[in-house]
Amino acid sequence: MNKHGFNGIRTIVVVASDAPDDQWIIKRYNQKTRRSLLSIFKSSGYACAQAMEKFGNFYRPYAIFNMSVDAAKKICGKYQRTSFVFSVLNEEGVIHSEYYIKQEQDPTLPYSKQANDFTKNDECDTLANTSNPDGNLMVIGKKFKYGIPYQTLHSINETICENLKRMVAIEKNRGNHTITEERALEFTINGVGMSPCLWRMATTKGLL
Repeated sequence: MNKHGFNGIRTIVVVASDAPDDQWIIKRYNQKTRRSLLSIFKSSGYACAQAMEKFGNFYRPYAIFNMSVDAAKKICGKYQRTSFVFSVLNEEGVIHSEYYIKQEQDPTLPYSKQANDFTKNDECDTLANTSNPDGNLMVIGKKFKYGIPYQTLHSINETICENLKRMVAIEKNRGNHTITEERALEFTINGVGMSPCLWRMATTKGLL
């Protein structure tokens, strides 16, 4: 277990939330439907929470858990976000955060890793302090700031860990003795395709 106690949370992505009328038309099963950015994150299996402090605009930001930086770039690029924070929690309780902005500040321009990528614009290290469970994790860089209540982090972490244990036990009963909770979580974060998405949904069962 990590020293900060969040062994089920490896990354946190913070992105500006929707304006009240900010929805996208999504094509699914040959039908068009309007959906918010939060619903798009959740349908991809990500656990989300409302973060504190202004970020990017005057709307409160979302915190998305266990998302890779590449996935954050693709989703933020597709849904017209110009910036996001990517935080990694390490085993020593240090949270390394990087602030990414789009090279072209016009959010309507399509995302391209070659021509219109997100680039790192700021970074900071924060020591997680879980001695006050009623307090807030505050991450403050020169160009960004966000906060998440420790109670929220503990609740999400506990659910993910319980789901991982259950999933690994099922797999081992099926004869897959090489799987571990560590490898399963890594697969849900960095895997590509439908299988990692289904596993991710299983790890966040009860949170969506």
